[in-house]
Amino acid sequence: MAPLKGKNTIHLLCDGNAVNFAYKGVNGPFVYSVQGALLGAVIKIAQSNHSLSLDKINELSMKNQRLIAEFWIHTFSTNKKSEDDVEESLEKTDPPSRSFFLKKIEEDSRLKFLSNKIIEQGITDPAHDMEHLLRVARWTSYIMHKENNGNNEQTLPLSIAAALMHDYINLPKNHPERALASQITAEAAHQLFLEAGFSKEDATEMATAIRTHSYSRGEIPSTMLGKALQDADRLDALGTLGIFRCISISTQMGSKLFDAADPWSTDREYDDKKFAVDHFFTKLLKLPERMNTEAAKIEANRRANNMIGFLKQLSKEIGVDFPSFAEEILK
Repeated sequence: MAPLKGKNTIHLLCDGNAVNFAYKGVNGPFVYSVQGALLGAVIKIAQSNHSLSLDKINELSMKNQRLIAEFWIHTFSTNKKSEDDVEESLEKTDPPSRSFFLKKIEEDSRLKFLSNKIIEQGITDPAHDMEHLLRVARWTSYIMHKENNGNNEQTLPLSIAAALMHDYINLPKNHPERALASQITAEAAHQLFLEAGFSKEDATEMATAIRTHSYSRGEIPSTMLGKALQDADRLDALGTLGIFRCISISTQMGSKLFDAADPWSTDREYDDKKFAVDHFFTKLLKLPERMNTEAAKIEANRRANNMIGFLKQLSKEIGVDFPSFAEEILK
């Protein structure tokens, strides 16, 4: 922006947008401080009555710059906290961050107790480690928040605790008693919930949710916590994480990635114990229609579409066309 002889002229770059973001950068709240300075400069030019210097860059006074900065800090300061932080976080389109839940675990002695019990196990399975538990906690809490119309004060600790313990006793996918894993886990978790300091009523509710959440058990939970936990656990089997976890588990079972001769099971039965890709068709891509809650269904469909894109890309890379019947299965 600069005054010219006889008139004040404003030159706009990037159609008036900040030049920092000319190439699709992300605008955050800080851009308002830039806009505030721009408006201050416009006002200065408009009120200058041609008194600005023509042979140098004119700047706002330090007083005006400080005024803009102080107003921005007052409006957008990220250090301002309130008792409603939990509710505000859960109101977002996506669940709160990983750090949000780590903080909740650290602040609640009961959750910290359970977390330490899990750490003591020394879990090395990347598909069922602490990170998996935290992701399930994120979505269990988020779904409960949505289903309870925002009333999450009492259910948040239960959601996190149930998620932390839902795989406490994790039997391999090919174990003969795999279908009993959730029952065995629920019994062990119930005792740990009591030791952690939860009430008998809450311990029973969380144990029931754990017992009924398992896919291999084939049960639809009767409680909201059970439905939320089941949905959250199934969501982690979908999308990019679902692909990672599927490959990880298949590798542990000694499975191949896919049948090179017939990757899409055109002339054979699906066998997901032998081929990881088969598991997409036997289970994973069927999960969206089996979700209990609307929030989970929306997220499940989004993640499933990513997995379909992965399979189509795989078909190009291995040189075997994606068959039409597979398209129908995926619809």
